[in-house]
Amino acid sequence: MTQKQFEKFDKLLGISVFLLMLGVIMNKLFFPKMSLAIYNFIISIIPFIYILINNKKLHIYKKTMYFVLLLIIFVRLITSIMSFSKLSNYKILEQLCYDGSLIVILLSFFTIKNNVSYNNYKFKYFTKTIVFMGIVYGIYNIFANIANLVYFSNIKYRYLINYSSFFTNKNLFGIFLFLALVSLKLDSEGNKRKKILIKYFLLFNLVLTLSRNAILAYLIFESILALLKKRYKKMAMLLFIILIVIFANIYGLKDFLINYIIRTDSVTSGREYIWKICIKYFSQKPILGYGEIYISNLVNRESGVTSMHSWLFKILLNGGFINLICYLTLLINILYITIKNMKNNLPYSNIIFSFIISILAYGIFEEVNLFEFGLINIIITVYFVFLPVLYYRGGLNNE
Repeated sequence: MTQKQFEKFDKLLGISVFLLMLGVIMNKLFFPKMSLAIYNFIISIIPFIYILINNKKLHIYKKTMYFVLLLIIFVRLITSIMSFSKLSNYKILEQLCYDGSLIVILLSFFTIKNNVSYNNYKFKYFTKTIVFMGIVYGIYNIFANIANLVYFSNIKYRYLINYSSFFTNKNLFGIFLFLALVSLKLDSEGNKRKKILIKYFLLFNLVLTLSRNAILAYLIFESILALLKKRYKKMAMLLFIILIVIFANIYGLKDFLINYIIRTDSVTSGREYIWKICIKYFSQKPILGYGEIYISNLVNRESGVTSMHSWLFKILLNGGFINLICYLTLLINILYITIKNMKNNLPYSNIIFSFIISILAYGIFEEVNLFEFGLINIIITVYFVFLPVLYYRGGLNNE
């Protein structure tokens, strides 16, 4: 990618994310029963098609990754074909959208070249769009729930309120707010005071969601970043918060924590039941798995939910052990180049590393989707995979 191509890619990502966010709004307000899978698929892949069109030759940061990424595509196609006879026509079309997204985004990943100049350009349009829409979503969230804010102080009723803005549930809104906070860190422009106000506004909305895993991801992100920047006072403050939670659990607020934060149904909010179902299906097809849509249908049939609430189970059930080995190889390579970026003091390397670790922690209890269409998936893919490699190649070009 040349300098101009990288800037165009950034702009297209910003436009795509904006349109995806508008789709979420339209779905919430006007078409709640309509599936926007095809719309989300088309909008999501536009920036990556641009890369493919403008880079005819396939390149990648490390040649050994060719086989791994091609194997991910091969496993996905095999499992999809095997599941087609068990899916309705629309579900087959939806599965093809998942497959098409994976192929296009992975192939665009192949085209990353050595001529990215990170010194002359900052990744900005994408991050600014996410932050801006985070503010819009946050404002709507407060106004939509303003009548219920009084109940937030009464924890008995708080669990019945869904502070989710335009999203279908608070967990999706929570992870989006976390991504908006990361985007604010990556935005190198703007008034510092204004950015501080935006940060606390987004944090206020994140706290309102009481989405435990999104809040946990943010705390891990900030803790690692503070440690890397040697901001020990901030680390001490985070430790103080943890001690308060421990103190509250021991003296007087135990019922609050158990019933409404941890919740009485179980420590993992029913996840262990879903994971038992996942283990059962995995034991039946451990090598290749089932495919994206088919396994979601099977899990939904027994648990009532389509999410496996774990990135590990999603990888294993979608493509078996082969899929897991491929993703572990990719992860190791991404971590390697991110750490190398940090040693070379490349832009945002500390932020990206902190983000990757926090998302891995988030993925223990929630699904994470790389190389797939949709608002949350595209943002995570860009920050988790594309940014580290783009800045790494730019660093090599300037050595």
